Amino acid sequence: MTWKQKGIRHDSKHNRVRLSKGANHKDHPRDWEYILVEYETRPEVTAENIQQVRGVYDNANERCELHLVCKHEVETPDTPGTETAGVDLGICNFAAVAYSTEEADLYPEIG
Repeated sequence: MTWKQKGIRHDSKHNRVRLSKGANHKDHPRDWEYILVEYETRPEVTAENIQQVRGVYDNANERCELHLVCKHEVETPDTPGTETAGVDLGICNFAAVAYSTEEADLYPEIG
């Protein structure tokens, strides 16, 4: 089950996420019914900018887990050059790479 950003309220101070039940699962569409979940993360992880929450059943441990999908800004380094390459992942061939230098590489399926 997936909750999008509109159905999520995050309380980072108390490590809680409030998930809307959605209009289909309420007695009346405007009822204030929700699921309140407390979560715990590893010490080095912070849950910020939650974009999506996924409820996933873990067969190995026989339990449900919530996966919090967060938006995280990453610093991108300056490119080392001016050349580019395009990669096409294929069906018959594993991949084809075309470079701006007009060279190309083909990686055929092994087997």
